[in-house]
Amino acid sequence: MGSSNARKQDVSRFEKCSKERKKESRKFTLRQNFALRSQGALIVSCFYGTMIAIENIYQRKSDHYAALYIELPRPVSKKGLHTWPGGRYLRAFCKGSWKNISRRYEEILAYAQKERLTLYGYSYETGINESVINTFDDYITQIEIPI
Repeated sequence: MGSSNARKQDVSRFEKCSKERKKESRKFTLRQNFALRSQGALIVSCFYGTMIAIENIYQRKSDHYAALYIELPRPVSKKGLHTWPGGRYLRAFCKGSWKNISRRYEEILAYAQKERLTLYGYSYETGINESVINTFDDYITQIEIPI
């Protein structure tokens, strides 16, 4: 019974966040942490996120998403699947509304230019705390870009 109540609260919180996100943006909202289950057994916990082509970031189009991604528990080589490149990444965090993300990308571009870093590939955005917040003002987006 307690598990059922906790699940209802989680669903309710997700619906509330989804409504807030819908008001703010038409960006993809599939950033929800979830668990894959097979015949009732927990397989793995995964995270969703979004990808933006770095060309769009340079053109100040941080809302032009190329794809959604889901982290898989183990490497899979299959045609059509994207694998994050190995190497170094520039990582930044953005707290609050998605309205703040474009400003954060401006700061990232300025920092990369100052430090003579070349950004390439995709920017990967992941919501890292949505299952533990009460308001969207506390939402944290992690941004990772290969350098």
